[in-house]
Amino acid sequence: MAKPSYEYLLTESQIKILKRIISDEASKESERKRAKIILYCAINTPQKMTIPEVEEFVGVTSGTINSVRKQFCQDGIEQTIRRKKITPVKRILKINRDVENKIVAMVTGPVPKGQKKWSLRLAAEEAAKRGIVSVSHSTIKEVLKKYGVTLS
Repeated sequence: MAKPSYEYLLTESQIKILKRIISDEASKESERKRAKIILYCAINTPQKMTIPEVEEFVGVTSGTINSVRKQFCQDGIEQTIRRKKITPVKRILKINRDVENKIVAMVTGPVPKGQKKWSLRLAAEEAAKRGIVSVSHSTIKEVLKKYGVTLS
């Protein structure tokens, strides 16, 4: 499958925005560089340059140029220039205080038949078997650490 080229056309208003950012001394240097990359790599601008020319003129690598072009094609000017972070979706937690208490009670109680001692993996498996919660052993570790419980 062919690799996407991330070629694009700029509107007149986009060109004005980019030129304003480039000439604005209040803009961060990194923002000016990204604006230059977007402007100088566009198909329809008189300032059009090849990637090696942009590398030399702006002072960045071809990898940076390609990632800026890709981000611009996917996210637009604002997110590419200002590098705004997309807020992640908050995780839905499986564990609440009640579940934590059940896990602590389980591992402080008797070890299941056929086992010598509790391990994190055993606790995770046993919690799932008992219908308490289905989580990884590392989650069990976090719960036990929170309550100061050590496995013996």
